[in-house]
Amino acid sequence: LLESGTITCLKEGTRKQLVHDVGELVSALDFEYQVMANHWSQKKSRPCQAGYCDVIEAFAGSAPFTKRAHLFNLTAGEPADLNTGWDFLLWNDRERFLKYVSWSKPRLVVMGIDCTPWCWFNYAINYKHRPEELEAWQKRCVVFLILAEQVAELQVARGDDFLLENPWTSKLLKHRITLRMISKLGLLLVRCAMC
Repeated sequence: LLESGTITCLKEGTRKQLVHDVGELVSALDFEYQVMANHWSQKKSRPCQAGYCDVIEAFAGSAPFTKRAHLFNLTAGEPADLNTGWDFLLWNDRERFLKYVSWSKPRLVVMGIDCTPWCWFNYAINYKHRPEELEAWQKRCVVFLILAEQVAELQVARGDDFLLENPWTSKLLKHRITLRMISKLGLLLVRCAMC
């Protein structure tokens, strides 16, 4: 560590803890990689033709799945996000996305709906004294959940996979549409490390 232009050494206990933590992280990443590689290697390969891809992201942000698909020999479709020209508040873009998923027949659709209106921090602090504003914001965002349900239905009907990504404490996971989707389609809630 550099401190005021001098090098200071870590205490032995701190150094051991850091080495242990890095080892745990490397093991976890290696395990995740092996699980995914094993999962995709067992999937039947699809013909390499127009209209097929392995993964599509919606609410993609920086498109992490799309950027890493090649590491697993997967073909990624166009990521759908505001920064790539998709606005899911617009009915036309939601319909266009449903057609895109139907045409592309991806093995996996990942939807990382923005958690901000649903997060604990906004309930407990930012909108604590303005719950009606938070509720109005959430009502505007319900169209995203409806789209997620429609996409999940398409995927499950084809025998393909769907991932709705949100933090474990997000109220979005307790919304009636999400609960209906889980119940109706037999989806699983899986807790894992995220942001």
